[in-house]
Amino acid sequence: MIAPMRRKSVLPSIWLMLTTVLLIIGALLAWFSWADYESTQASEYRLLEAHARNTEAQVTVALDDISQLLSQIAEQRLAEGSAPASKFQAALTRHLSASPAIGTLLVTDASGRVVLATNPSMKGIDTSKQAWFTAHLDRTRAPKLHVSRPDKSLLDTNVITVTLPIVDARRGFLGVVGATVDYSWFTHVLKSVHPDDSGSVTVLFNGDGDIVYRRFDPEKFFGSNMVNVSKVFREHVASGQRVSRHIGPSQANGKTRVFLVRRLGDTGFSVILSRQLDEVLAGWLRNLVVNALIFTLVAAVMLPLAWVSERRQREVLAAKAFTDKLIATASVMLVGLDAAGRVTIFNQAAERVCGYRRDEVLGKNWFELVVPRTHMAQVSTAFHQFRQTGDMPHAFDYPILTRAGTEHLISWQSSTVRDQADMSTLIFFGIDVTERRQAEDEQKRFVAMISHEFRTPLATIDGAVQHLEMHAHNVDEATRRRYVKIQKSVDRLTKLLDDYLIQEQLDRVAHGLRVVSVAPLTLLEDCRASALALSTEHIVTVEQSEIPDAVLCDPDLMRLTLRILADNAVKYTAPGSTIQLSSRHADRNGIDGVALLVSDNGAGIDEAELPQVFEKFFRGRSAARETGSGIGLHLARSVVESHGGSLTARNLPTGGAAFTIWLPTGVANEIKQAPAPVRIG
Repeated sequence: MIAPMRRKSVLPSIWLMLTTVLLIIGALLAWFSWADYESTQASEYRLLEAHARNTEAQVTVALDDISQLLSQIAEQRLAEGSAPASKFQAALTRHLSASPAIGTLLVTDASGRVVLATNPSMKGIDTSKQAWFTAHLDRTRAPKLHVSRPDKSLLDTNVITVTLPIVDARRGFLGVVGATVDYSWFTHVLKSVHPDDSGSVTVLFNGDGDIVYRRFDPEKFFGSNMVNVSKVFREHVASGQRVSRHIGPSQANGKTRVFLVRRLGDTGFSVILSRQLDEVLAGWLRNLVVNALIFTLVAAVMLPLAWVSERRQREVLAAKAFTDKLIATASVMLVGLDAAGRVTIFNQAAERVCGYRRDEVLGKNWFELVVPRTHMAQVSTAFHQFRQTGDMPHAFDYPILTRAGTEHLISWQSSTVRDQADMSTLIFFGIDVTERRQAEDEQKRFVAMISHEFRTPLATIDGAVQHLEMHAHNVDEATRRRYVKIQKSVDRLTKLLDDYLIQEQLDRVAHGLRVVSVAPLTLLEDCRASALALSTEHIVTVEQSEIPDAVLCDPDLMRLTLRILADNAVKYTAPGSTIQLSSRHADRNGIDGVALLVSDNGAGIDEAELPQVFEKFFRGRSAARETGSGIGLHLARSVVESHGGSLTARNLPTGGAAFTIWLPTGVANEIKQAPAPVRIG
């Protein structure tokens, strides 16, 4: 018995725990607040970055639209160079009407004189000294869109001139085609780009620091230079980075703001997006107040909890004593192992089976103590895998060596328990199944004997009787009745045998699978032998060209499934028909798997009966002349589905039927029935 803990020893530990918990909660809330602060800033920068990327996309698309328009005008100019100026002037006017955000469209000759313009006052102006004209005179450079700085040299207001050279097939310079835009064009382009609150600011500028767009007062700031007035601009240029982040006072009102600056690809522009810091942190400040209230509430609740904890501690001690007694007196073996394989729990049932006392086993390595040396490598590998991945089969069988030197087969159920330090303890519940397994093996041998010793002779007698009936032209009526009587007796014995074997296999499926790796070729060869034993007048082939190396399944049940499919193919096809067995890799819904196929060249299955062939006790019209219970295909599908796979039937275009068994590669982890014992060793 475990003595009850005294009140004096319980209370100090409870109050120490209370203080520790409050300190931990306070530290956690402080850490969460700091992490929330960092996360809030990071989230804000991500938001600004998203708007910056949106700005880049909008500006890039808008410039591409202008570039395409100018390219189209340049191509028309080249194609219609000799056409009357009035005709091309009209085309220029139509282009401007289709692009209302553009101020003016113009065309110069090679000397820089404006020869065509949608604004009549610009015709004849000499632009040869303009930067946007001289930028295209370097013939070593490929023709490229040029965006000028804001200036008033062409019109009375600040505009930006976007130009593209007119170049002939020999790269001869023939002039420039251009479009002027003012602040309203940028307002139109960026109308959907800005952070959500009203206090945010978006500024678009070129590489020289000229502002071309500002969310507030865009007309006032258009063309003004920010090199000497914006610290954020200078810091961004000095960083040499495409994207930079800043926190500092606003030039407008001195309030601290969060800034993000991004260079917009190859457009020649950059953007500054900013929000006021106190607006950014408003949610964080609310959370800070909430955290303070949480800490106060926790402190107020912990005092009564300390009193409750003392009472619960006494209850836990009593429950532990009960659990210890339950473990000790359980009728099944109960063994606990730590991560190193050392024994931590060993009850009386384990003592009786193993022959060791509890004090002799605790702390010892379980595998070195009781696992036979012939199985040590396999068991150690499985346990090592558990230590690496934490994945242990729920149900499995492996033998132990008792103190007396006898080997017992134990069926184990495992469970993993983790303590507060995240240390794993494996709990094993074991039942000695040595005698039961011996009985099962005897039963299996008996079933195999019945299948071999009875089915083959019965098939031979059945074939002989059918042969006699076919050639009984000169036989008297009494002999014919004897043939019929023999035939019915064979059918009755075959049905009784099939019913027994099928019921035995149904019991096998219900009690779980024994999954191992099997070569599909072995399964198909066994199936072929079974089919030939049933009929030597059929041609049974195994297609070996694409057979996978291995498949995970219960080999006995999979052999039964294939035999059912092959036997049906023999029964429902005429003598001389061909039955083909094959296997291949097959993916289904992205899951790796293996397919096993049984096909024939007979009459196939009635299309109306295809959806019902796997139903229990279903027998089609073509089965009326054959004996059977109508449960074979149902059993076959049950076996396959218990593996996590599927069994399907279809008619072949060339005639005959094909049955496809699909099994997932990871069948050991997909079993739908009761957990299947895994034989270790």
